[in-house]
Amino acid sequence: MTYAAGTDGSGRYDRILPTARYTVTASAYGYLPATVTGIRLATGGATQDFVLQAAPPVAPQVTVSVLEADAIRLTWTHAPPDMTYTVHRASEPHFAPMLDNQQQSLDRPFPGQIVYDDLTGSGNRFYAVVGRNGAGAGAPAGRVGLFNFDLRPGE
Repeated sequence: MTYAAGTDGSGRYDRILPTARYTVTASAYGYLPATVTGIRLATGGATQDFVLQAAPPVAPQVTVSVLEADAIRLTWTHAPPDMTYTVHRASEPHFAPMLDNQQQSLDRPFPGQIVYDDLTGSGNRFYAVVGRNGAGAGAPAGRVGLFNFDLRPGE
């Protein structure tokens, strides 16, 4: 038999169950579920603490659009509630996203869709968007295409 229980704001819950041994699974949005087996519930109750790990980060699926000859727009959908993002740019492909090529750090709160406009630079530019979960672990970067920018003042 399966019993469900929701928690209050402190993460605690109460449930009256028959004396037996139980398997308990705790889950929360944005975290991996944790399961403990063989919990013996006797008269007077039992307490079981859980430590949930942040869910692995997901590489955002980035869409690119050209605004003008010298401007691009990167757009992606924000999904997990605990993600943050950094946008990186380099002039060489297959670069490692690092602090020295970071263009912007984006933090909560996010709208459903995130837009990053880059209105500077000329020549080839390569972009990477890195998503990090609440524990700070980063997903592989969603790299987006190669663009040639030819700046022509006055056009």
